[in-house]
Amino acid sequence: RGWRACTFVRRGHGSAKLGSPSFNLLGDTDDVEMQVEAVRRMYPDAFLGMVGVSAGSGLLISYLGRAGASTPVAAACAICPAWDVSVAFDRLSEDQPAVSKLMLANIKSTFIKRNE
Repeated sequence: RGWRACTFVRRGHGSAKLGSPSFNLLGDTDDVEMQVEAVRRMYPDAFLGMVGVSAGSGLLISYLGRAGASTPVAAACAICPAWDVSVAFDRLSEDQPAVSKLMLANIKSTFIKRNE
């Protein structure tokens, strides 16, 4: 059908180490913009649709809101967006402190210690 799929990996996620001191656990709209531009350069006439899941949906919505009408994205779908992440993490800390501590330790291990 002529479809191509690609996955945008958030900075610091996956197996690559951070190449710069910039990091956001939920992603950075500047990175999305660069990735979209790279896809557009490779396939200038292709239809561009995007799907974001969970934290990726928030990143997608933030990117689209910032890009506005100038985005080359013709269609988008946000699945399970976390509308207010700070409230969710605050509630997790209050309701499940052990889980919150485990998540923090995992985040430090995955994103900070791995990149020292």
